[in-house]
Amino acid sequence: MTLIKQTDPVLLVGSGDLVAGIAMCLLNAGHQVNVCTWNVAAFEQLLKKYIVSQKKDTVLNNLNIDTELQISNDCKLVIAVTEEDEEIKRQLIKKLESLITKDTILAINTESIDLNTLQTGCIYP
Repeated sequence: MTLIKQTDPVLLVGSGDLVAGIAMCLLNAGHQVNVCTWNVAAFEQLLKKYIVSQKKDTVLNNLNIDTELQISNDCKLVIAVTEEDEEIKRQLIKKLESLITKDTILAINTESIDLNTLQTGCIYP
């Protein structure tokens, strides 16, 4: 079983308010957070409202934002947030699985797509 420690870096993939909120929670918990998003400037604007409301600008020392999908060797948790489209989710899972180890937890948001359906054909279901 994989245990995620406070010192473990986390990869967060996606964009939008949900991703910014998740990033802020992870930063507040003390994690090194690496965000992969397609629009860095827009993400920074969203994150700024959380930082201002919580008066916690020091957490930015533990934040990296990039458009390139990169996973460090010691990353134990990857959180992916995408639109509710089965094919987009499957493609992202496939890409992420090629970069993670069997001990990495891969979490993805879904509201209406069955997780068993998304896991079909996965290396690490």
